Amino acid sequence: MSIVVQRIKKNYPAPIDVGIKYFSILSVLNNLKLTKKEIQLMAFTATRGIISSYGSKESFYRLYGSTPASLGNMVGALLKRKLLIKVDKRITINPILSINFDNTLVLQITLSNG
Repeated sequence: MSIVVQRIKKNYPAPIDVGIKYFSILSVLNNLKLTKKEIQLMAFTATRGIISSYGSKESFYRLYGSTPASLGNMVGALLKRKLLIKVDKRITINPILSINFDNTLVLQITLSNG
């Protein structure tokens, strides 16, 4: 059996951009079928900490051209799938998925067959 190693190094302008790429990769690898807006919401929530405050919701609306209704639908769907969780009335990223995107992120992905 041989092992192929491929290294890819990519720089992004802001931590939220790293978060968007991270959640995009997770979605593809785990067949989550997250929409572009859901990925943006996950990255936004991960970098901001919560999505349940009025200020964070307003920031998301402005940044991504969303509406209160669409945000509510996305949050509900992600809570149902346990990608977002509610802790003391605060909605945040599930700790299993929580990463500090201010740091350099190195992902090791092992794909095997058989």
